[in-house]
Amino acid sequence: MQLTQKIRIYPTNEQLNVLWALSEKCRLIYNFALSDRITNWKEQQAFAKNERNYVTYTRQQNKLPQIKRKYYQKRQMVHQHYIRGPRTGISR
Repeated sequence: MQLTQKIRIYPTNEQLNVLWALSEKCRLIYNFALSDRITNWKEQQAFAKNERNYVTYTRQQNKLPQIKRKYYQKRQMVHQHYIRGPRTGISR
């Protein structure tokens, strides 16, 4: 039983550039979040288990406006949904 169908698309060069730029920005957000979690995890290993304070999705979400201001002054084509999306896979 085939539930999906592959459809080949042929984007123009301009569309390809937009898609790659969006992909690059999502990749950078994901890598920032992952790096933040790895650094925090290494720092927290020095504390006792009941004193550890790990990074959470909510804390990273609250940092997002600062990251956008610092790295994405020209973020005219990146919607908030796309920026939030890549980080959800980290906490799983």
